[in-house]
Amino acid sequence: MKEFISSFREGSISFVRVITAAVLLLPLIAQLECTTVNAYPFITDSDGAQATAMASSQASIMGVYMALDTDYGYASGFASAYADISGEHPYIEGWPTSTAKVVYDASASAIAAAGTGTLRVRADSEGDIYAFGSKISDIGSSAWAEAWMLETMHFYSASGSPITAPFPVTVVWDVGGSINALYENAYTQYNTAVGGRQWFIGPDWSNDLLDGTAYISRTIWMNPYSTAPAWGYPWWTYDPLDLSISASIHVDLAEGWANFMSTGQFSIIVPEGISWISSSGIFLTENNGPGPNPDAVPEPSTVLLLTLGLGGLALMRRKARA
Repeated sequence: MKEFISSFREGSISFVRVITAAVLLLPLIAQLECTTVNAYPFITDSDGAQATAMASSQASIMGVYMALDTDYGYASGFASAYADISGEHPYIEGWPTSTAKVVYDASASAIAAAGTGTLRVRADSEGDIYAFGSKISDIGSSAWAEAWMLETMHFYSASGSPITAPFPVTVVWDVGGSINALYENAYTQYNTAVGGRQWFIGPDWSNDLLDGTAYISRTIWMNPYSTAPAWGYPWWTYDPLDLSISASIHVDLAEGWANFMSTGQFSIIVPEGISWISSSGIFLTENNGPGPNPDAVPEPSTVLLLTLGLGGLALMRRKARA
């Protein structure tokens, strides 16, 4: 009889422990489920980042003295490229090879990063061309770099309720740097499209960067009830709460330098209560911007319950061992 009572008590204690553990684990279970709450089924191939860098000597023959590097990050949101050459080679176009030469030194780099919403480029070039012991040109090499990014954002109500009224979205594209070369060309291009990337219409908004700066602030009104014509392409999709943005920075120069390595920054301003996700899932997340699903971030109360639950389980395990 005593053995039966003892077994019954142990069984009751085990049952109570299971129930208690289940209760304590409820915050953890709820947290695991909340990672998909309000997740928008955002499937698109519109995000991308591309960087191209080239360094070449002047008077090169069929590109023999050229360094080119490209890296295309498709649906990854990051790309980088770097090219570097230096040395000398004969200048043979109309000059005796024994007396004419090209001395060259050029490098270029480009970075496109969706996580920070930045594009960065840099280029350097210097060199000379000599013939019969005399310098005949101040330009012996050239450098070229370009970084490009495309992202699509989908906007939704942070509360989970449908958006029923138009709202403004301000996209800021801010570039600052410097360029100084004998031959220089630098510009940035920027564009937006409501409904998705296939709705980019007209030329990009282009700014000359020879003075080193460009600041473009564009406010777009998103209307959840708007529609767009298919223009004879009925397979083109249109979501009035999708906004695509595209930007690039380009420099090419000879005998000088350009530095746009700490600039080219996107920022997005939306009204209170509006959230968004990006096609890459990482756009601006490294700058404290909203992530792929801001509503999935646990509230402080949930974190507290989760901590208490795990702490209670640890205490029960310690008592059981004792």
